[in-house]
Amino acid sequence: MQFKRIFGLALAAMLFFLLPVTAFATQDDSSAQLAYVTDTANLLTDDQQMALETRAEELSREYEFSIYIIAVTNYRNYSHETDFWDANVDIYKTYDLGWGSDKAGASLMVSTDERDFCLHFNSDRADYVFSEAGRDAIEDRIISYLRENDYYGAFNEYLNACQEYLEAAANGTPVAAGQGSRNDAQQKRGFSLLFFLPGIFLAGVTAVVLAAPMRSAGVKSQADDYTVPGSMRLTRQSDHFLRRTVSRRPRQTENRPSQGGGGGSFTTSHSSGSHSGRTGKY
Repeated sequence: MQFKRIFGLALAAMLFFLLPVTAFATQDDSSAQLAYVTDTANLLTDDQQMALETRAEELSREYEFSIYIIAVTNYRNYSHETDFWDANVDIYKTYDLGWGSDKAGASLMVSTDERDFCLHFNSDRADYVFSEAGRDAIEDRIISYLRENDYYGAFNEYLNACQEYLEAAANGTPVAAGQGSRNDAQQKRGFSLLFFLPGIFLAGVTAVVLAAPMRSAGVKSQADDYTVPGSMRLTRQSDHFLRRTVSRRPRQTENRPSQGGGGGSFTTSHSSGSHSGRTGKY
């Protein structure tokens, strides 16, 4: 009887210590059904994909925050969603991506058919690490590589940025925290234009109303038509052609960014529950 009691206490103690360990072991991204680097578009060599995969896994495990790179030819082949942003969220959920119970993670996805790219983030932790202004900087760093079709360079630079941002956040100093995003500035400019539209409309209506009575006035083609008869007498009339001056200047051509140029791009910001990010063209 004493032996059974001792055995029961020992078993209970063992379960007490093992259960937390088991629970902790499941708080990773081992349930994810995609590798850290997925390249169904065949943009990378085997060595390049292996190097990126190894590094992404090391970063994910070091910071307990999953980092993914996804390259496809057409995103519609992997999601029932027709919108690129919705497809990114759908793929993240469908393949059970992310670290821990909050599924924290970040992904860069490119769809080569229409040259779409998406920076996608999930969880409050992701929003802390990657501020909106910080996302501007990441976008600027990878877009020049994408435009040159240097996908390995873009993916490697993305991992460089993720490492810098995760390290800074771990030290309590997230990159560009508190700074404004250029997407915010674009939205404010759009709002400002909407603010002035009613005034512009009213001004246009007023101009039409004032101009309406003048429509009955006839148009006269000769200067004599505007003189009062008998008020002016000319004793001599003559016309003299003095000179002609013609000035020419070259036409300004519109400057368009080249396909391989660097710098930022035009993107659209998105937010869906715990998911946030931006999509654009390259």
